Amino acid sequence: MIPISLSCVVATSPTRMRAEDQLEMIRSTVNSVRLHVGDCIPTVVVCDHHKEADETEPWRQDKRGNVGVEVAREYARYKELLAGDPTFGTVLPLPRHYGFAHAVGVAMRHHCSAASHILVIQHDFIFNDPVRLEVVMGALRDGGFRYVVFPAGRKMVHTARHV
Repeated sequence: MIPISLSCVVATSPTRMRAEDQLEMIRSTVNSVRLHVGDCIPTVVVCDHHKEADETEPWRQDKRGNVGVEVAREYARYKELLAGDPTFGTVLPLPRHYGFAHAVGVAMRHHCSAASHILVIQHDFIFNDPVRLEVVMGALRDGGFRYVVFPAGRKMVHTARHV
């Protein structure tokens, strides 16, 4: 067995969902990690912030962190629900909009420094099958790989073409 030190970073950001629905979605994600990857993995949920956009201009509400007042309100409730639930481990709300990669970087630097490996997933990524960590970690150690991508349903066609 390969000794590993694995932490999990789950990145979340505003969605157009009710706070309770967002909470259920991320709960399914975290539970799938525990079921299929390992149940003792320290987890950090990093909550990217947002910029409020004018709701009369919906084209300004996009993937760059721009959201309307109602989405911002539901996201604030969602973050409160996350912080009050020990299921999610460490919850790290960010003070401003960072974007996915930089938000993950903040979580890694401040909460995962002791881990030799980090599993990074988005709040809506679900593992459906067991992950053989010894195989994955062996490939990282012996195969010269720097990272492993677990294909998601919406990315399967793209992955099949390029892997």
